[in-house]
Amino acid sequence: MIAPPFIGRVFGAAGDQRVGILNPNSGQSPWRATLWTPTGVVDLHPAAAALGSFAYAVAGLQQVGDAALAPSVTHAALWHQSAASFVDLNPIGVEDSFARATDGVRQGGWTQASGGVVRAALWSGSAASHISLHPSVGTTSAIHGMAPGEQVGYVNYSGIGNHAALWRGSAASYVDLNPPGAAISVLNGTCGVAQVGYANLGGVNGAGVWFGTAESFLSLHQFLPAGYFSSVATSVAVENGTLYVGGYASTGFQQEAFLWTGPIPAPGTLGVLLGAGLLACRRRR
Repeated sequence: MIAPPFIGRVFGAAGDQRVGILNPNSGQSPWRATLWTPTGVVDLHPAAAALGSFAYAVAGLQQVGDAALAPSVTHAALWHQSAASFVDLNPIGVEDSFARATDGVRQGGWTQASGGVVRAALWSGSAASHISLHPSVGTTSAIHGMAPGEQVGYVNYSGIGNHAALWRGSAASYVDLNPPGAAISVLNGTCGVAQVGYANLGGVNGAGVWFGTAESFLSLHQFLPAGYFSSVATSVAVENGTLYVGGYASTGFQQEAFLWTGPIPAPGTLGVLLGAGLLACRRRR
């Protein structure tokens, strides 16, 4: 357990669990991966020798992130609700690795080999279980979000930029979700029904939601009040037929948190979502 004084941040949530980082003694110690539950605060920092640790996502009994185990050495990390449960996910032959998502069974992120080559990575609880999801058509790739049976992130094309990417457990399953006419796009989250992130259309990075295909992209930026020049969607959930998308928008002077809500459209009927009036609710950051 961690006692105050401290400063901290929350990066991920699922049900009644939250994960992020705490810095005991207000900056005098390294950042430490942390789990918040209804019964208390759990320090996930793997060992006294670790230079720092970060927890970014949680699902079921799993927490994922990464740990700085030596100067300039970062390894993807998996925990099961305690520091002692720490699992180093870094596969053999890889310099660094980073975990950013879990569906409660598998873990997703990316590896970085010599020369800075970044590849989307999927694990099933151990370093030996590592699978590369990097498609042959891309130069770099990464996983940012997961739901059971689905992984999302981006694939970078040399000279073109990032394209929103969807996988279903293998490199061969890769689907390019870059919307028609978009310069670049990235996915940050999925609930298995919808995928969210942003796309650059007309020179504007705008939050958006997809439903499994590039053509299904729906701009959420259009529902913002006037005065916001960019926006990003970071998370998505479905409850009782309603879609909830979290993210933020920028005025150029500050970022403000937003929640978009609306009904889930039937295939080929995105106009229904528009006609029903997707709402954007603001909270200042």
